[in-house]
Amino acid sequence: MITVARRAGLGVMLGCKTESALGVTAMAQLAPLADWLDLDGHLGLKDDPFTGAVNDRGRIVLPGDPGLGARLCPDSVIPWEE
Repeated sequence: MITVARRAGLGVMLGCKTESALGVTAMAQLAPLADWLDLDGHLGLKDDPFTGAVNDRGRIVLPGDPGLGARLCPDSVIPWEE
């Protein structure tokens, strides 16, 4: 979609309203390709089940872990019961 937008002479914005840190971290991987970013939707979530990209004084800092770097919070795992 970014390539199509660029070919059409359009700008590109990546954003979210209420996305978890998992989604924000995935979108942040594409940040260098965008003109504008609004990736703070996870900051308003009461119980975000993931950790990942963080905002540091207006900068998006990606985690250094493998893959996206986002991780499921241990407290968010619901034990399986039969």
